[in-house]
Amino acid sequence: MTGNTTTLAFRGNATVAFAPDATGITVHFRTIKRQGDGFVTERLLEPLRLEFASLSGAVRDRAFVMGMMDRLRDKGALSRTTTGGKVTSASTEEKRAEIAALIAHFASGTEAWDMASPVSSLSVDVRNLINALIAAFGLDAGAAEEAVRAMSGKDRAALRVDPEVKPHLDAIEAAAGGGTDITGLKAKLAALRKPQ
Repeated sequence: MTGNTTTLAFRGNATVAFAPDATGITVHFRTIKRQGDGFVTERLLEPLRLEFASLSGAVRDRAFVMGMMDRLRDKGALSRTTTGGKVTSASTEEKRAEIAALIAHFASGTEAWDMASPVSSLSVDVRNLINALIAAFGLDAGAAEEAVRAMSGKDRAALRVDPEVKPHLDAIEAAAGGGTDITGLKAKLAALRKPQ
């Protein structure tokens, strides 16, 4: 056995771990035992090795097809968490869009297996907070966005009510809603009141 197999990425109570490299795949095995709330390795078995050079062309071709199908399937395995906390499957259109992006990525001739992570969009509230921090502290826009992305929700909430930030945030939000007649909206909300 080569290398330190105790640092292999056995997940949870998994008894098999794969270690691929350019020439093949080493498959590691372990027996486990329960310890407290988790599992620990009891003993390691002799690993197995699949050498790519020993595979026929037909097997390599089939492995390529199966691997690409799995990769595309994984990309389309999307779920969404609803406001109520229920996890639901993403729409077929969302799944198709994700798979289409991956197909375009591979078709570009790239050497990268993974697509570059898209910069996730920011909610209006978070974007407003970033703009308020820029105004309050004279920050660079990129640095402010990076800092806010790294913050916890609790930290963001604290900044929203900070005396140095809140006036800028209030001004940004007032400008965004300025000139809008909300009389009808307020009437609809009043109609939703619980009877007392």
